[in-house]
Amino acid sequence: MKKIINTCHKEVKELLISKRDSIDALAKRLLESEVITLPDLIDVLGPRPYPMKESMREYLDELEKRMSEKKNNPKEVPL
Repeated sequence: MKKIINTCHKEVKELLISKRDSIDALAKRLLESEVITLPDLIDVLGPRPYPMKESMREYLDELEKRMSEKKNNPKEVPL
């Protein structure tokens, strides 16, 4: 059992070290916005290594559309 745990520990440590830049970028994004959404993950980590379900793709497209509209048409703040 100890051998299995030590092997897994070593593999996880190597993975974390190899992905340090991505982990730091995610931490920075979290500190900036306090929330990490799927679009944030894709922006920081890049596209997923496997195909995304169509429903998720549609959700992301709609979210991107709404965010774009919000940037182009900000609501006026009452004085």
